[in-house]
Amino acid sequence: MANLSVSVKMKIRLANGDRIYASPAEHSNGKLKRFYALVKGKEEHHPEAVYTLVYRENRKLKTKAIGSGLDEIAAAKRRQESWLQAIADGHVKREVAPAENRLTLQAAIDKYLEDNEPKADKTVYAYSIALAEFTKSCQKKYLDDVDREDWLAFIKFLKGKGHSPRTVANKVSYLKTFYINFKLPIPLQKNDRALHKFVEKTARAYNQKDLTAFFSKLSVDENDLFQLFLCTGARDAEVQHAYFSDFDFDARTFSVTEKPELKFKPKDFEERTIPIPQSLVDLIRTREQRYPGSRLVFSAKNGGVETHFLRIIKGIAFKNGLNCGHCVTAMRKGNGGITCKDHPVCEKWQLHRWRKTFATLSHQNGVPVRTIQKWLGHADIETTLRYLADVDDQEEKTQALVASTFAFAQLRA
Repeated sequence: MANLSVSVKMKIRLANGDRIYASPAEHSNGKLKRFYALVKGKEEHHPEAVYTLVYRENRKLKTKAIGSGLDEIAAAKRRQESWLQAIADGHVKREVAPAENRLTLQAAIDKYLEDNEPKADKTVYAYSIALAEFTKSCQKKYLDDVDREDWLAFIKFLKGKGHSPRTVANKVSYLKTFYINFKLPIPLQKNDRALHKFVEKTARAYNQKDLTAFFSKLSVDENDLFQLFLCTGARDAEVQHAYFSDFDFDARTFSVTEKPELKFKPKDFEERTIPIPQSLVDLIRTREQRYPGSRLVFSAKNGGVETHFLRIIKGIAFKNGLNCGHCVTAMRKGNGGITCKDHPVCEKWQLHRWRKTFATLSHQNGVPVRTIQKWLGHADIETTLRYLADVDDQEEKTQALVASTFAFAQLRA
C-alpha cells in the first residue's frame, strides 16, 4: 500500500549552530504558530526557519522547501498529497530518469533553490518567484531543451503581467544566474537586450523641506526608525536586522554585523561601523528602555524581523498628504492606473533615498568621499561617486555661477 502521508517540518538553526528538522508548534485549534517550532517538547521562536514538506515517493524519503505563509503551507501540503494519490491511482507515472540522465527543468530549479538556501530569505524568495514564473511561460520538460524562444516568451509573459521594465530586467537576471549555475550558455542574442532594458533612475536626496515636512508627522516609534535611516545611511535589510547590541553608546557608533540566527549577512560579506550623532544615541538608548525585552531594535508584532519599512514610509506619506499626486503604477484597477493621489504608492518616498540623503549631507559637511564609501559599505568608489554626482550642482556657489553665466538671457530688447 502506498504511503500518502505528507508532514510539515521546519528546518531551523539551534543556538549551538546545528541545523535540524523540527515539528511546527500549533495553536489549540490546530493551526500552525508561524515560526514557532517544538524543540524537545518546548516551543521556540525561529524566524529563520524554512518550512519543508517531508514525504516518501517510490520508497525514497524526499523533502521540498515551501513558503512560510500559513495558506501557502496548507496549499503545498494538499498539492503534494494529491500528487502522491494520483501516482498511487496510476493516473501519473513516476518520473524515471532517461538513459542519458537528462535533467528536468523542475529538478534543476529545485536543486538550485536548495543549494542557495543559506542565502537570505528575501534573495531565495526572489529567485523562486522568478523561476516559478519561468516554468509557467515555458512548456519544455528538460533543461537542455530550453532555447531562445522560451526566454523571449518569458520576457513577453512578464510584460503581460504588468511588471515594470526594472522588474522584468531583474527577473531575467535571476534566470541568467540560474543558467550560469549550471554552466549553460545564455541563449539570448545581443539585440535581445533591448527587450529587457530599463532606464536607470537617479536617486535624489531629500531636501530640507522634505525632511521637515516628513519628520513633523511622525510618531515616536516612526521617528526612531527614520532617524536611524537618515543618520546611518543603512540599507533596508541592515535596519531590519539591527540589534540594540550593535550600538556602542559611549563610542557613539552603529555596527552592521552578521546575524547567523536570522540568516543575515552584510552585503559583500563585510561588517562595518558608522559613527552616529549624540541625538541618535539618545533616541536608541531611550528606545531600549522602552522595549526592554526586545533584541531587535525594530521588531514585528510577533517578535520577528519587521520587513515592511517600505510600506510604512509610503503609508506615512499618503496619510499626511505628502505624496506628489502624479505617480501612476503599472498595476491596474479597472481600466485606470493606481495613482499616488489616492493610494500609498508615491515614488518620491523610497527607502534608498535615505542613503542618498546621508551621503549628500555628509559630503556637504566636508566628509571625504573615501570615508563616505566606507560608511555606506560600497565595494568600489565609483558607486559612491554616482551617489554624489549631483551634489555640487546644488551648492550655492554653483547656483551663483550658473546665474551669472546666463544673466544676459534676462535682458529684454
